[in-house]
Amino acid sequence: MRIVNRVHLPWFLFVVFATLVSIWLYIGNFTPQTLPSALRLPDSLLQKPSENHRVGGTPLGLIFGTIALSIFVFAALLGVRKKIVLWRVGTVQRWLRAHIWLTLLTVPLVILHSGFRLGGPMTTLIIILYVVVMVSGIYGLVLQHYVPTVMMERLPAESVYEQIPHIRAQLVAAATKMRDSFKPAPPTKADAGAPAPSPAKAVTVGSAPMASTAADLSTPTARAKSVVGSTIIAETIAPPSVEPKAVAPPTQIACDGRATDRKTTSGRGVCENYGRHRRRFGISVA
Repeated sequence: MRIVNRVHLPWFLFVVFATLVSIWLYIGNFTPQTLPSALRLPDSLLQKPSENHRVGGTPLGLIFGTIALSIFVFAALLGVRKKIVLWRVGTVQRWLRAHIWLTLLTVPLVILHSGFRLGGPMTTLIIILYVVVMVSGIYGLVLQHYVPTVMMERLPAESVYEQIPHIRAQLVAAATKMRDSFKPAPPTKADAGAPAPSPAKAVTVGSAPMASTAADLSTPTARAKSVVGSTIIAETIAPPSVEPKAVAPPTQIACDGRATDRKTTSGRGVCENYGRHRRRFGISVA
């Protein structure tokens, strides 16, 4: 929980006010001559003279100690409040804020209760334990301000401890799905309405490829299959008989006794040209 927040401002003001009042009561009862006349305690707040020379045994010292002890008990009940969720005595956040600020208030109360003295061995041991607990608590409070920022920078994907088994199950399912994606696809089942394959075309392991049954032909329909392991049951295809087409002789055109091929000459104009040239050059035809 971050204490640099407006929600903690009332608690901060309360702790400061309670600390100042405690110091005022301590000084006004044990060293009243150090206070100015305007700040001296009224007679109702002055404790009666006691034979006990230590502050802890005086009525004011016992009040400080009792308040500090009550705060310790309240701070210990925070763990119980977290476990009992249905216990509607304030929210957990309020309990936590009170836990932080009231335990900080115990620092001046314990010091004023002891009168700035360690006392005997038992009192010294208790004070040492108290210092260790308070230092560890303050250290944890400081970490709460820096650890979230560091975790957001270094661990962008944070998992709640209670959700770890669920996240592990999701990772296992994703890994299994990825592993199955690399397996070869199973053969597809044949349609119930489709005809069964012919046993003659079954694949035989280790069979050699067959040679062509009509190697001299270039047409694909005249060649046998050469697939490894396939058995050919079709009969040998005989080469088709090719009959030569009759070619009609070229048509002859007679021009004055001379035959002229239609493919090289054409029509009546050719004959006329032939006769004109014959008369020009005086060629006679026998």
